[in-house]
Formats: sequence, structure tokens, C-alpha cells
Amino acid sequence: LIAFYPMEETTMKEGVASCIFLMLEKISFWIFLALVFLLPIFFVPSASVPFQYAKSMLLLVAVIVPFCLWLIGRIKDGKITVLKTSLSYASLLILVVFLLSSFFSKSFSLSFIGDGYEISTFAFILLSFIALFLTPVLFNTKKKIFYFYIAFFISFFLVTLFHVLRFFVGPD
Repeated sequence: LIAFYPMEETTMKEGVASCIFLMLEKISFWIFLALVFLLPIFFVPSASVPFQYAKSMLLLVAVIVPFCLWLIGRIKDGKITVLKTSLSYASLLILVVFLLSSFFSKSFSLSFIGDGYEISTFAFILLSFIALFLTPVLFNTKKKIFYFYIAFFISFFLVTLFHVLRFFVGPD
């Protein structure tokens, strides 16, 4: 015998919130996975857009958007869990050192943000710290880690194929 009971209103709200959280987490995962795939092969074929600038902007967008989506989902869920490992503490210490270094620098704006694409600024180190923080949060199952490796190795294979072809055929 199967009986259907109407759900209580609070249970329905919790179910919808949980569904939204899962959807935001999936979107964050796929954006971050696209970053893993695209970052080694991404470039803008233009002389007016520096190579490092294009990669930095891709990294910025593909880390900030999943972080914001994850944060929205966590605020809706009401729980934020943080991994407490020695790597987390060491990376947080590096972040604090870069922040203090930029505060005591002669040129605060160049040290803090730079021109927008330098990798030695506090903003880029903060972005890297967020990526380091998001990686174990988003890649938390064996299946997701497998997808990570597949995306990375396909990208690696494409870069290798490109350079092997350039070696044998020539740059033109």
C-alpha cells in the first residue's frame, strides 16, 4: 500500500532551499572544471591583449563566479564549513604577509591591485587563495576528482599535440 501525505510547508521550503543549493554547487563545479580545461589552452589572438592579461581575466571570472554562487548557496543553507589543515593555515599566513606587504609598500595601489593582471599582487594571491579554498569544496567526490583529471589531461593532450605539430610542420 502506498500512501501520499502532503508535505508540511517548512519541509517544502527546506527542500526547495536544498535544491537551490545543489544547483548552485553544480554550476560552480562546472565553471571551475571549465577553468581547469581552458586555462592551459586559452589565449586571445590579438596584439592589443597581452597573453597574461587574458589568462588572468579568465582565472578571475572562473574563480569569483563559482565562489559567489557557493557563498550564496552556503548562506541559504546556513552552514559554512572550512577545512582546517596545515596547508590552509600556511596559505592564510601567506595571504596575510602579502596584505601587510602591500600596506607597507611605497606604491600601495600597484602592490595591492596592480594593473589588473600581475601575479605578484595581493589581489592575485587572494584570488589564488580562493581557488585553493574552493578546490576541495567543489571536488569532494571521486567522480568529481576524476572529471578534474580528465579535463586537465585532455587540455594537456591538446597543448602537446599543438606543439608536436608545430615541431614537425613548422610554426606557419
